[in-house]
Amino acid sequence: MIFSSMEFMVKWVSETLKVPCSTRVPRDTPNTFTQIDRTGGTMDYPHDSPEYTVSIWAKSEAECEQLAHELAIALKLTPPTDKHINQVDVPNVFSYGVQDGGYTTWQVTFQMQINIKNEEV
Repeated sequence: MIFSSMEFMVKWVSETLKVPCSTRVPRDTPNTFTQIDRTGGTMDYPHDSPEYTVSIWAKSEAECEQLAHELAIALKLTPPTDKHINQVDVPNVFSYGVQDGGYTTWQVTFQMQINIKNEEV
């Protein structure tokens, strides 16, 4: 199987921020959650350079901002580690204010350099 950086990052974000993370909005939305999307990047097998955006949703504006900053800092100071991950680039942080449903939304966007080669072949 090819290494799934998306699957790896869902787990890493959830463990790092201690809030649920998935690729879609949860059906029963908690007060705080994160959603990750691949929003770009090039793939030149066996190299992949995905750009990911983590959307942080929280009922508390202060908590949402805090989590965005914690994620951006963690990406630089304690980046995800796996033999397939070669580099995590400097993240960008955006605030989108209060959205429908009373959630504040911040986003952290970053690019990674990944070796996705299937080592079983």
